Amino acid sequence: MKEAYCEHIYSSIVFGFNGYKYCNSVWDGPDFIPFEEDDAWNKNEKRRLDLINNLKKGVVPTNCMGCPDLHYTEKQYEDNDLKRNIINKITIFNHNHCNCKCFYCSVNSVYSGDEVRKSLFYDVLPLLRHLEVDNRITNNTFIAFNGGEPTMLEEFNDIANIALKHHCKTEILSNGIVYNEMISKLLIDRDDSILYISLDCGTNDTFKKMKIVDKFNDVVLNIKRYIEDLKNAGKEPFQIRIKYIIFPNVNDNKKEIDAFFKVCQECGVRTVARAVNHNDRKINSSNKNMYLEASVVKSYNYFKEQAENYCMNLILELWAEAIIENKFYTCRKISPITRLKSEFHFRFGKKY
Repeated sequence: MKEAYCEHIYSSIVFGFNGYKYCNSVWDGPDFIPFEEDDAWNKNEKRRLDLINNLKKGVVPTNCMGCPDLHYTEKQYEDNDLKRNIINKITIFNHNHCNCKCFYCSVNSVYSGDEVRKSLFYDVLPLLRHLEVDNRITNNTFIAFNGGEPTMLEEFNDIANIALKHHCKTEILSNGIVYNEMISKLLIDRDDSILYISLDCGTNDTFKKMKIVDKFNDVVLNIKRYIEDLKNAGKEPFQIRIKYIIFPNVNDNKKEIDAFFKVCQECGVRTVARAVNHNDRKINSSNKNMYLEASVVKSYNYFKEQAENYCMNLILELWAEAIIENKFYTCRKISPITRLKSEFHFRFGKKY
């Protein structure tokens, strides 16, 4: 009998909005225990062990069916005290606190900005301490900050110190409105740690239209500060990635893209990231093909040309790249909720 094996269930954890679970996959993953429950942490630990024991018997959770990260093998995995398995990836996604209100943000809600109700969220730091005491956080652990703006978390500096203590790889998604010295320390500590800043435009007027706050100059200044921090540490700032999400009739024009690259050049940016708003994808109901508007595709390609002209590294968005370069792909049937979670939830079939 073949065993089922999932690295995510064995060695990862997501601290989500409503609770935590052992799954960092692009799939829905196994059910989680809500954080409000009594003894939720230990219940989730037991839940993980039960999941692993079932996987060893070839029994797969319903929400995991079809996941590309699920593998079957003849190899017999040893228990090796599973309670103390090293956690290879930690995703901090327990909040949507933010200091701007981007019109496109998928985690934006009435609990954002000035209307934050902290009582609806929970603290991650005590749970990380559990993992640390059990020696489950090492320099092989990857910590990703998702959800809202990480610099608004009261725990951010303490979590960053844990990452620094164990030399963890980190990835931070930020709007760049607030500068935090700990971010620079994380980038300097490891060459493979990454900071994404969503600038998304090249002018103040467009920034205000997209972010609903007047902070363009603050973000530009902070980009310069982070880059200067790395240079002072003797490092080229390739780890700092400035993002540009393309929206029809907003920033999908040469003038805005040109202004963006001019700002990036003045800041000393070496890496840019190009993306497409998920809500702008179109699906033909008759054949379930996905495509993007002509203006978006044109801007997407122009952005690539400008990245080459300015000699900047370009981070690609896989699903958009597949659609644009290969025209039409069939979209594998996945639940709408899952599709909203990540660009990597898109699975492409045969080309038409």
